[in-house]
Amino acid sequence: MDAVTTSFGKQNKLSMSKNLAIFLVVLFVACLVGTGLLVYHLSSCAHSTKNIIEKVEVCNQTPVDGSTTPGSTEEFTGTTTAIAVVTTETVDIPASNKSVDVRLPTSIEPHSYEIKLLPFIVEGNFTFHGEVTILINVTKATDNITLHADELTIDEASVQVFEKTTDDTNNSINRTITVREIGNDTEKQFLIIYLTEPLAANKQYLIYMQYVGVLNDLLQGFYRSSYMANNQIRWIAATQFQPTDARKAFPCFDEPAMKAKFKISLARFANMSTISNMRRLYSEPLDGLDGYEWDHYEESIPMSTYLIAFVVSDFEFITTGNFSVWARRDAIPQAKHSLDVGPKILRYFEDFFQIKFPLPKVDMIALPDFAAGAMENWGLITYRESALLYEDGISSRTNLQRITTVIAHELAHQWFGNLVTPKWWTDLWLNEGFASYMEYIGTNAVKPSWKIMDQFVVHELQNVLALDGLKSSHPISIKVNNPNEINDIFDRISYAKGATIIRMMEYFLTSDVFRKGLTNYLNSRKFSSAEQDDLWFALTEQAHKDGVLNENVSVKEIMDTWTLQTGFPVVTVIRGYEENFASLRQERFLLENNKNETKSPLWWVPITYVSRNNEEVKSAWMAAEAEIILSDLRVSSNDWLLVNVNQRGYYRVNYDLKNWQFLIQQLWDKNGYLKFSSTNRAQMIDDSLNLAAAGYLDYDIALNVTTYLIHERECVPWMAAFTGLDYLQEMFTRSADFDKFKVYMMALMDGLYKDVGFEDSSRDSQLTVYNRMDVLWRSCLLGNLDCIRNAVAHFHNWRSSPNPDLFNPISPNLKNVVYCMAIRAGGQEEWEFAWQRYLNTNVGSEKEIILSSLGCCRETWILSRYLHWAVSEGSGIRKQDSARVFTAVANNVIGQELAYRFLKNNWDTLKKYMGSSLLLLNAIVKTCTSKFNTQEELDDLKNFVKNNSEELSIVSRTLEQSIEQVEANVRWMNKNYHKIVRWLTSFEASRQHV
Repeated sequence: MDAVTTSFGKQNKLSMSKNLAIFLVVLFVACLVGTGLLVYHLSSCAHSTKNIIEKVEVCNQTPVDGSTTPGSTEEFTGTTTAIAVVTTETVDIPASNKSVDVRLPTSIEPHSYEIKLLPFIVEGNFTFHGEVTILINVTKATDNITLHADELTIDEASVQVFEKTTDDTNNSINRTITVREIGNDTEKQFLIIYLTEPLAANKQYLIYMQYVGVLNDLLQGFYRSSYMANNQIRWIAATQFQPTDARKAFPCFDEPAMKAKFKISLARFANMSTISNMRRLYSEPLDGLDGYEWDHYEESIPMSTYLIAFVVSDFEFITTGNFSVWARRDAIPQAKHSLDVGPKILRYFEDFFQIKFPLPKVDMIALPDFAAGAMENWGLITYRESALLYEDGISSRTNLQRITTVIAHELAHQWFGNLVTPKWWTDLWLNEGFASYMEYIGTNAVKPSWKIMDQFVVHELQNVLALDGLKSSHPISIKVNNPNEINDIFDRISYAKGATIIRMMEYFLTSDVFRKGLTNYLNSRKFSSAEQDDLWFALTEQAHKDGVLNENVSVKEIMDTWTLQTGFPVVTVIRGYEENFASLRQERFLLENNKNETKSPLWWVPITYVSRNNEEVKSAWMAAEAEIILSDLRVSSNDWLLVNVNQRGYYRVNYDLKNWQFLIQQLWDKNGYLKFSSTNRAQMIDDSLNLAAAGYLDYDIALNVTTYLIHERECVPWMAAFTGLDYLQEMFTRSADFDKFKVYMMALMDGLYKDVGFEDSSRDSQLTVYNRMDVLWRSCLLGNLDCIRNAVAHFHNWRSSPNPDLFNPISPNLKNVVYCMAIRAGGQEEWEFAWQRYLNTNVGSEKEIILSSLGCCRETWILSRYLHWAVSEGSGIRKQDSARVFTAVANNVIGQELAYRFLKNNWDTLKKYMGSSLLLLNAIVKTCTSKFNTQEELDDLKNFVKNNSEELSIVSRTLEQSIEQVEANVRWMNKNYHKIVRWLTSFEASRQHV
């Protein structure tokens, strides 16, 4: 009979070269001879290297009815052959709704996999052929085997199940279990093998099958990528499996807790190479396909499916010890920094966790196409080029820091996420929160002069407070079911809020208890999985042992209030000045501050405080109670009180009017602001502006806090100020009173602008460089003529150079402002010049800067064309960079409406082009709507969502947050605009009288 195939999910049409087709016809004849042997000896064949080749013509065939595969773009020809063990029948299970649990049954656990993959990437076929043998442990009797498969064509005739047993002389034998039928649940992405007899508990069985998949161009699963070398296209096959895309490469039990050992074999052209999680054991020719070879890899330690990785390429590498960095040949010189810092950070983490890295090697590879920044696959970490490669003289200090932190993030995952894995995606934050915090710890260990722990307050804590103040935020630990929901929580809440509460926890536990507790946790759960309660138990045990936590209090009791509840508190401090006490009240901070709401969640809030004349840091707990009294403060009635020292806690602080005035007075005293740490100055700026935006504080107070910035020169307070003041600029930029805001900003920045200047120096500290980049960017945008003239002159010098692709006189740290301002001040010629440089450059970070700068243009037709290019194959813009284009255009006041209209009118195109890459789609949705601040824009956005609810369902959480943000913007304009105009007018008048 003809082989029956079952298709899972979307399929793309397949094609093969003429030579391969001829070869397969010849091979088919040989296969007919071997069919009988295959039927009776398939269990041994499952381990042969030629079996996968014998199945190519089965899996890569035209459907029996002669039609082409749905959704395909090219036709192909092939031969249908029948290799069947038992008669099988396809059973379609009705699709379930999204509320149905998608978890696998618990009756079966995988023990080990043997996977063989043959990708066709050079012939232009873009398919891969695979076979998998899975050894399973049965924990409960069952008459079916349910596992995952998605977008794979399974050759059902090849599916076999064997009981693993022994004969009387203790020799291993495999008894065949007859397959009754095979079904699939496409929504749950289940492949279900129904058996004629039940599998017995406490026994082991083998599952074997063959299949075909498509090397897609959606940057998910096993996908294809390419680059140009010597005017020729070079193809790559790479993987991205997190969270649920391993099932797109091989049938598997694709849940993080279902760890197993993996033994992988990869086929390749002889002039190419492969890498995977483990070391390569040996290579051998692939029988039946000339020019192909097998690479066989060591069996792995127990690991989750989402951490499996492999790459087929013609890349080169540089190495030191057991650490290697791979890249395109032309980009290999850019890998030196990563090879320098990577082993140092790895050794630091080994010491920090007191656990040796358990694998024999680490490979890091820079891929031309990669949706995220990087992925922590165990032993084979994959990166975007711009997140791994640094070219001295071309890449900026920002790039250098980003590369270092991303490497530290992924290496931290080798313990948090890989060695110990969350049982389910509910606790994704255990992976991402810890890695996001440890990236700062690891970077600080190798680059202490960058003062990156101070930067944490702005980049992570304050950044996520803005998102977490929305009603549509979500808890860190959140129940998720379907893959869309899982993808949804790869957001700033899981990453930045997770990192921030871990930082807070380290402070109240002490660093010593924190580190010991982490080591105990990792050792107790290594090679296994865990829930957040397992971590809380280990930390509580250590905290009680060392006496830093009351025996009646557990870490779980404290931290559950931060992980299981949405949002964070604002702590309001009301002082009794004569009685020398302070009342502290907590309530949930919301951007939409509804004073009529009386019920608020409560948190365990670690309070720290100091005063001007008593610098000893004192502490107290708000133990999930609405109010506490700090008595006997020993603070003078004419002295200030500062709460949340160095912003260690994840909360905002508001004060009574008198205390705010004392703080402002201290900031304005000559050098008085230095009495506060730079992080506390950043805190006061960020807290006051956001408290005012939400209606907890009068804007006059918040703006009075910012006026001290005239004297401020340190970077971290300015980072916080620019973030808060950028919001005001976004609200004012289309208004009739924007000139008043410009006067205010220019006055604040004047001293800093003169101090840092326009010229860069290699002797500048990291934070000095950041200060210059930030102040020049905003000064130029606000029309500082000196700034604009400098930027245009630098760009002109570059255009005038004999070979601009080889010689660029612009400092790497100034490229962002120079490129953007010159394109903004120029026209089509400047745009086309920069576009050509984008196409020609070999450096990923340079491509990103140019892409962002091209959005600065003021020609609407160019911006419109740019948006179309962002979602067009062959335009030169890689899919991974599409969201960057939309951000660049939407951040341009002229392009904001264009980007939104494009989103509305081309949603189907966007969704089709991006596939199910929610990371990119969410970024585009957010950036196209975040600056709206009129009722008309809000109504239009709501109608768009209402009229297209089904089509937009995959980005529903992002749209909900976007609508809430626009509602907040509209409220802000109605409530604060005229009040701020009056303040700005008064400020301008006071400057004129100075």
